[in-house]
Amino acid sequence: MLRGFYDIHKFHLYWEDRQTDKILYEYLNAWILVALNCNVQDLSIQIEVDENNNYSLETRFPHFLFNSQSLSKLVLKMTLNYESKVILPKSMDLPRLKFMSLGSFFVEDGDSINKLISGCPILESLILRDIWIEDGYEMNVNIESHELKHLEIINNNLPVRSHYNMAKIIKLSAPNLTSFICKDYMLQEYSLENVSSLITADIEIVREGEYEALEYHDLEISEEEKEILYPKRTMEFIKAFHNVKDLTISSPRLLQVKFRADKDDDEVALPMSSIMFHLKHIEIRELKGCDAEIKSLELLLMKAPVLEEMVLSLDKSSSPDIAGSPDRLQVAKKLGEKLRSLSRASPSLAMIFL
Repeated sequence: MLRGFYDIHKFHLYWEDRQTDKILYEYLNAWILVALNCNVQDLSIQIEVDENNNYSLETRFPHFLFNSQSLSKLVLKMTLNYESKVILPKSMDLPRLKFMSLGSFFVEDGDSINKLISGCPILESLILRDIWIEDGYEMNVNIESHELKHLEIINNNLPVRSHYNMAKIIKLSAPNLTSFICKDYMLQEYSLENVSSLITADIEIVREGEYEALEYHDLEISEEEKEILYPKRTMEFIKAFHNVKDLTISSPRLLQVKFRADKDDDEVALPMSSIMFHLKHIEIRELKGCDAEIKSLELLLMKAPVLEEMVLSLDKSSSPDIAGSPDRLQVAKKLGEKLRSLSRASPSLAMIFL
């Protein structure tokens, strides 16, 4: 505050001392305003308090922060505590912002997230990590940007979960997006309207109830409904990514999902055939060797005419198919023999077992 109004290029604040929080909240906005008045371009505020402490954290940042004419990079990360609440202003305009990362807090008014994103006309990189909207079950989040090139949406650490972590539907229209990372729960619905320029995508769709943190949460959805919804959500991503060059899918039981979709959903067949036509390298981890996996791999082999390399690794944990065998190499050998006996579209395919 005493340095005058010479320009500040970068101001980063990382605060984790629980004993001095009063100092932080007494001076935080004053520090931010000084940085903004000095035309700060790179601003990062990261606050860590004990997430197990029942401590209410409500932050109302200066209105000027979300209407800065100088900011090109903004990082706001609060605590994972459920009570970490950020109040956003009604109007926001960040004309020079190219990078924005928001993490570990919730907002009451879901439309404020839409206003914030739309107020960043040249945004190139957006990271939303564990952001929760209180009225999310009745609204949509719209990520519409012509300039956006990198997007991360990660919702896997929220201490309180509902049907929709962020919104009922997350709509994505970003024609120049080249990189997309998404780790979310299957009940979250994504509408992928325009992602035609994607080069890399890393997707993990988690089935609610598979993690200990979720076992006591009432999702009001039956096991039968989950069995239908889980493959549907996974295949929606795959269908939208038909032009992607490098695709990673970490969803459990992916091969069973693919086999079921190919068998039950005629709409999936054509997009999947289009994807397989260009496929040159595929790596599949944690195979159990079950019949559904073999049938799915057979479909892949038949639909991939230019496939050059298939890398396979067995699940190291016990399973009904391999638990009784003392020799994993023998199990891999038998699986390899099965796969090599299958018909294939590519004459130059090499199979590698790890």
